[in-house]
Formats: sequence, structure tokens, C-alpha cells
Amino acid sequence: KPLILQALSDADGTIRTRALELLKGMTTRKNIRELMTQLLRQHVPQASSGYRKVLIQHMIQLCSGSKYQYFDGSGDFEWYLDMLFELIPIVILTSNESVGTTTSSSTTSTLLLDTDKEVATLLQH
Repeated sequence: KPLILQALSDADGTIRTRALELLKGMTTRKNIRELMTQLLRQHVPQASSGYRKVLIQHMIQLCSGSKYQYFDGSGDFEWYLDMLFELIPIVILTSNESVGTTTSSSTTSTLLLDTDKEVATLLQH
């Protein structure tokens, strides 16, 4: 795991892309918070605007993909919402730096609403 996380900061874009693919395969319910926190704290701030956009999209896809498969309680959604709120200023900055970017504050807003619906469903069961 440390080698893959280190490869996310490699100068070679191909190595970074492969590391992101491997990260997806090694993500579990037990380590999703740790992995996303490391990406948010260590890799996103240092990344160029183009790569930052890719990292943020990857983080969001990992967390929200397959109906939030890595989340099994409201505490997980609380953590995820906190992460999304931390990402909002970064997404706005990245959008301002990258012309034509698909990562935007409206995308993040949509995810916040979607997460709210998932939490409501979870709490009803």
C-alpha cells in the first residue's frame, strides 16, 4: 500500500494513472477513510490543477460508486460529507484554474444531495 500511495506522486503520469487503478482494487470498507484522507491531505494539495481534478474525481467515484458500497452506517456518511465539504474550496479553485473542467461546485452539490438521500434511506432501515 505505501508503494502505491507513493506512486501517486510520481512525475510520470502513466505511473500515477496505474497507481490510481491499483488503489481502486485495494479499497475496502476498512481502509476507505484512511486512503481518502491520505489523498486529501497529501496528494491533492501538491497536485497540478489537471491531476488534482483527476484525483478528486477518483476519490468521489470510489466513495459514491456502486451505491456507496464501502459505507455501512450513518457515521460513514458523516465522514464522507465532511470530506466533500473539505473538497468544495479545492474544487472551486481547480475549476477556476482549469478551463473546461468537468469538476465543479455544481457536481459537488449534486453529490451532497445524493448523499443526503442515501443517509435518509439508511436511517429508515
